[in-house]
This record gives sequence, structure tokens and C-alpha cells, in this order.
Amino acid sequence: MSSRNTRLTTTQGAAPSADRKKPTTRVTSPISPKSNKPAPLPKELANVAKFIADQKASGLKMKTGILAGKRVNLFKGSKAVDALLSSNYVAKAKGPKIATEEEATTVLSQLISHQAMLRVKHPEGAPSKKHVTIHNQQIAGPDFEYVFLYEGSKTMVILGSIGLVLGVLAFVMFPLWPPIMRTGMSYVTMGLFGFMGFLAVLGVVRLILFGITAVVLKPGIWLFPRLWDDIGFFESFVPLWAWHVSETEAKKIKKEERRAKKERKEAKRLAKKNKKESSKASLSDSKKSDKSSDSFEAVDGPGKNSDSSSSED
Repeated sequence: MSSRNTRLTTTQGAAPSADRKKPTTRVTSPISPKSNKPAPLPKELANVAKFIADQKASGLKMKTGILAGKRVNLFKGSKAVDALLSSNYVAKAKGPKIATEEEATTVLSQLISHQAMLRVKHPEGAPSKKHVTIHNQQIAGPDFEYVFLYEGSKTMVILGSIGLVLGVLAFVMFPLWPPIMRTGMSYVTMGLFGFMGFLAVLGVVRLILFGITAVVLKPGIWLFPRLWDDIGFFESFVPLWAWHVSETEAKKIKKEERRAKKERKEAKRLAKKNKKESSKASLSDSKKSDKSSDSFEAVDGPGKNSDSSSSED
């Protein structure tokens, strides 16, 4: 993308509109001396970018757009500011401290300067509203729309690609494997196919059981009700059975579980915060007591000396 390699030359100033009172910041992109690419993100800003990318943690809902023929994630600056001012940011981001909207806007401007996100606009005559282009003025503010471009570290992608290539080579060279390895692989393959067949039979059996119990014992019974849920392997087989729950009731139960989970996390965070504050208060009290004892010693010292001199006389 040519726009990502161009340097953003605007300087810091006020918002373009005179009536706008919300904080905005114009950005200058730091260019690495070895190339035309922007300088790498510092660790704290990288943590902020990872927090924004994690939509579950940040609560920042992004919508899909099209930039230069590629699908990208778009979001409003106001939602990013709200995410940076949320309690989840303090608990999970490990980034710079943000207490006000101005500080959040400053952090967003730093992300723009490193081209982790860029301001976009919807061009006139575009095929659809999803098509966007890079805006000429890169300003950080809550009223603008941005594209998220941060990709993070590519170490895991490289390692995964190397592993995939090695796996393909190992599969192609299967005839050259030692007899013991080929026999072991055949047993592993048979075990996998057997487990898949077991899951297929179990799915049919639980469906038949539900159909019978839905007529005889309403609302019906499911065998291994969490079998296809997105959870751990062993958790999928717990509980053994459960009554059928409608979609609306299931959504209510999931909402209650999420709310309880958030409350537990918030309670843990507050407990840690109170513990830190109490430890700081105890330290300050101990320092004050030390100072007071030192002052008492300083006051008592001359008196003792005078008493000793008078006794000598």
C-alpha cells in the first residue's frame, strides 16, 4: 500500500472545525533511518494495539471495510477512546496510564504516527459504503473513522509456516519412514478415525433420545448437552444429561454467566487495588513513625547532654 509508506507531514494543532471542542491531535510519523517504513512500536504502544485488536477484551466492535481491494477492520475514534478509558484497559492492556479523554487521544495519535491505525474516508462514487481510502489529514480524535493496520509479531506465523512445510515433507516421505514409525502412525490414524466414528454415532443417538423424550417427557432430554460447545475436551462431556433449554433461555443463561464472570473479575481487581493502597498506606505510616522517632531523639539528645554536665558540676 503506497499510502502506508508515505510520511505524514502535518504538525500538532487544533481540530479542523472551529466549533468542535473535543480533543484532536495532528500527527507526524517517525520514519526509521534504515528504510521508509515507520519506526517499530514501543512495547507500551504495542500492548495498546494488542488490546484494541482483542475485541472481546476491549469491547471495541469493529466493522468490515474494503481498502485497496483488501478487507480491513474499521472503527470510530470515540469507541477507541471509550475502550482506553474502560476498566478492562487498566486490568489487561499494560500500557501507558490513561485517565482523561485528552490522554486517550494522545495515545491514539502515537498509534497513528507509527501507522498502526490510519484515518480513512468514504470516497464519492464508491461502489458501496464499505469502500474507504486513506485520508490526507491524519488527525486523532473521537469523531473520525480509522482502519486498524497493526499485525503484531509475525514470529508465530513464520514458525507455523515452517512447521507446515516440515509436516508436508514428512507426509510425502512416508514410504521412507522406518517400519516402527509407519506401524505407529497406522495405529494413530485408526484411533483418530475410530474416535470420529464414535462422535458421529453419539450425535445420532443423542438426537434420537431427544426426539423420544421431547414427546414423552417435555421439553426433552439431551445426552451430553455441551458436546458441540466451544469449550475444553473434558468439559464437553459434563454433565451427562440435561433438560432442553430454548434459545432465548440459553441466551439469558449465557448473559448471566458473563455478568457473573465480569463481577468476579471486577471484585478481584478491586481487591488487588485495595491491597496495594493498604500496603502503600502502611509504608507511609511506617515512614512517618520513623521520622517522628528521629525527631524525638533529636529533641531528647541536647537535654540529656545538659543533665550529664550539671551532674558533673
